[in-house]
Amino acid sequence: MKLKFDYQSIKNAKQTGRHTTNEKGLQLLIKKGGYKYWVLRYTYGANRHDLTLGSFPEISVADARKKAQEARYQLSQGINPIADRKAKKVALMVIFGQYQLIE
Repeated sequence: MKLKFDYQSIKNAKQTGRHTTNEKGLQLLIKKGGYKYWVLRYTYGANRHDLTLGSFPEISVADARKKAQEARYQLSQGINPIADRKAKKVALMVIFGQYQLIE
């Protein structure tokens, strides 16, 4: 479903499902209960992936566009944004001693 991505349109949107615009891959996912999440849908290799960028209104329209642009840049460099996010999370857990490496 097409939706104009501005604050007021998103705030008033009620219909559940995925909402798109002309932004390449950027979508607004509305779930039951009115919860709204920014998602970037992309293809890496032969597989389709959905990268969650955050929830609305904590992540503004401008911030969602910026995060999507950064993820698309990673893709252009041959980096899978989801794998990169997971690797950074594991690295932080190792640094703070919350993760044990298996030897």
